[in-house]
Amino acid sequence: MIIKKERFDIENYLDDASGLRSTNIDKVFIPENEKEIQEIVQECNSKNEFLTASGAGTGTVGGRVAFRGNVLSLERMNKIIEVNKEKKFAVLQAGVIVKEFLDEISSQDLFYPPFPTERTATIGGNISTNASGEYSFRFGSTRKYVRRIKVVLSDGRIVNLKRGQVFEKDGYLMVPETGIRFRIPDYVIPRVKKHSAGYYSCPGMDLIDIFIGSEGTLGVITEAEVSLIDSFENIFFCAVFFDDLKNATLFVKEIKNRQDLSENVLCLEYFDKNSLDFLRPAYSEIPSSAKECILFGVQLNSEDDFSIWDNLLTKYNSIENWLGNTEKDIEKLYSFRHKLPELINEMLRRKKQTKLATDIAVPEE
Repeated sequence: MIIKKERFDIENYLDDASGLRSTNIDKVFIPENEKEIQEIVQECNSKNEFLTASGAGTGTVGGRVAFRGNVLSLERMNKIIEVNKEKKFAVLQAGVIVKEFLDEISSQDLFYPPFPTERTATIGGNISTNASGEYSFRFGSTRKYVRRIKVVLSDGRIVNLKRGQVFEKDGYLMVPETGIRFRIPDYVIPRVKKHSAGYYSCPGMDLIDIFIGSEGTLGVITEAEVSLIDSFENIFFCAVFFDDLKNATLFVKEIKNRQDLSENVLCLEYFDKNSLDFLRPAYSEIPSSAKECILFGVQLNSEDDFSIWDNLLTKYNSIENWLGNTEKDIEKLYSFRHKLPELINEMLRRKKQTKLATDIAVPEE
């Protein structure tokens, strides 16, 4: 185990991508195994000291930023323990970097659907925030891909939580072999596709789900077993520019209302005029008359599929389309998508301001 105390050693653990920054913490613990994590948690518990779990620092809401006490970094808990191609699952430690995991499983023609936008994030952070990324329109968020987690509770006890074993009953959940029984929150979870605010709570819920998205407040996730799918090819991306909000809206509405289109859509994202104007210094090729942009990704199953999408673009009078069907072109469109938050973060850093970024989800109706 590594313990850092000096200011210059702990500097990189005082902030995250939000720009929110702590002035100081006491120590940074960097354990190499679950036993050491257990000892750290027990020590902090016995001394009544604060302990904040830390991933890769890619979060935008200050979740890992500790303003007192100690930080527990999982960076050395970074082993991919097993990849089972036949049964399509993987077991890995919480500190594994998402990009490294994606690279490893892609060599076996497998894919992890809820990979987050920031690929330098960790799997533990992914689960702790119930993250979702570019393909969330089709695959949803992390929650449904988590089969099992190991968690060190605040008193140091280790629990192995497997989906499908413990469910809510009469408003309560019981943590096996601990004697811990607690009432679930009584608020109503909004009926939206993407939701990560607060502890997950619903009648009949699985115990594992209250830990997923709990931001490390209920325990430290040390290991996870996640579901995988077969990798897929023939991906087509397109940035579609419109000079009229009505056409952009009708374009999206038809995609969502037609099953033959929506079932193959991977992502569907909107840039308003303010966003495009902010991007223009970096992308002078954005059409001068563009007021809206829809970025979508789709899996093509046949040559006819491309014609269907081409006809749709013509129908709603798009003024320009940036197409991507090669790895290089798709990467350019990924960069375009990511450039907006990057530019905003750069501006805020220059102005020495903090940005706590989150998403707003509304019912489709």
